[in-house]
Amino acid sequence: MWRAANLYSDREIVSRTHNGIERYTYSEYDDRTAQLANALDEYGIEEGDRVGTFCWNHHRHFETYFSVPSIGAQLHTINPLLPDEHIQYIVDNADDQLIFVDPSLAPKLAEAAADAPEFEGVDFVVMGETAVDAIDATPYEAFVDGHSAEYDWPQLSEDQPAGMCYTSGTTGNPKGVEYTQQMLWSHTMATLTPQGLPMEDSDVVMPVVPMFHVNAWGMPFTATAAGAKHVYPGPSPEPEDIAALIEEEGVTITAGVPTVWLGLMDYAEDNDLDLSALDTVIV
Repeated sequence: MWRAANLYSDREIVSRTHNGIERYTYSEYDDRTAQLANALDEYGIEEGDRVGTFCWNHHRHFETYFSVPSIGAQLHTINPLLPDEHIQYIVDNADDQLIFVDPSLAPKLAEAAADAPEFEGVDFVVMGETAVDAIDATPYEAFVDGHSAEYDWPQLSEDQPAGMCYTSGTTGNPKGVEYTQQMLWSHTMATLTPQGLPMEDSDVVMPVVPMFHVNAWGMPFTATAAGAKHVYPGPSPEPEDIAALIEEEGVTITAGVPTVWLGLMDYAEDNDLDLSALDTVIV
């Protein structure tokens, strides 16, 4: 993050949100992650605590990717497509202290949390500027507002847990997997090689694979290490949304499951698209 903010301060991070396209720079992203870190400190998050996310791919979710692990806490990405009983088990097993949730996913999380003892003591922050009716949550912008854009990031052990996700529970309850600081760093360095998911500072990277699914295959970390431009497709992107972002933002590298690209191919057959900027599609 330090390298990207200092060497590529004007490089863009573009995000499709519930309110349309939002964009800012690595320099502004650096300030926002510091603000979030200070907000988490004020809330009471301490080293080793787990902070959950219940979100699609967008810039606010990306802010948690660096801010939460960098203060010594652990980022726990929760799959919103799981049944309520598995979400309840995961939140309880992980002992999440705070959960960030998207407006469109708030009804799903509220349903899982309703009268569930597993959610006792867990607070919510809704990813946006305003509150939503579905859940009692602080708006994200109010949560970070007024906090300093400077933060004294701690020196952390490479063995410090940094991230966490759970299996889909196909054989009993979901199983949790932790990633240490060293694991995330090593994976990022490996994916930057020609044998990995090579990215350069001239690339425009759009992870369509969900950020709640194995850290979007590590692409947010790799793109940052490369100093590349980020593009996030936001809530429930349709083929039309993906095509527009590729065309308008000049996406060169993207990744997602085969069904995503089959849908895009079908859409392309019926529409006049210019996807010539796209060099690499990872499935």
